Amino acid sequence: MSAVTVGVRRDGAAHVLLADHHGHHRGALTITPGGSPGLTLNDETGTPRLGLTVAPDDWSEMDLYDRAGGLRLGLSVSPHGAPVIGFDDNAGRRRMLIGLFLDGKPMLDFFDQRGVARLLMTLRATGTPRLIAVGRKSQIIWEVP
Repeated sequence: MSAVTVGVRRDGAAHVLLADHHGHHRGALTITPGGSPGLTLNDETGTPRLGLTVAPDDWSEMDLYDRAGGLRLGLSVSPHGAPVIGFDDNAGRRRMLIGLFLDGKPMLDFFDQRGVARLLMTLRATGTPRLIAVGRKSQIIWEVP
């Protein structure tokens, strides 16, 4: 039989826990002591696979995890409305970022295996494309135009 448990943790956070008919933890709706809501959904092994959060600084976030519980994709919206999608590798390092600046200009950033931004693409305010290659020490090594 499935179960729902409602309570307050020792740290003061309210929570609603969901268990399937086998007693496996499948989800949780929590409110942190700071007032931030979060929803976590787990697979049949109890591993988190989806997380939804509104952070204290008003960032909205949706995170998708792989079978091992590693973050693979994060979708965020800043308090000012700028959307960003981040893609992480198996080791949890950010490898690609797609988003919009506050002024609506698009961006696409690629990161190396150390998580350092190496290739950046965007449009200038005039609509002209801009491509920037960055060296290992975060210096610009090539830029067009």
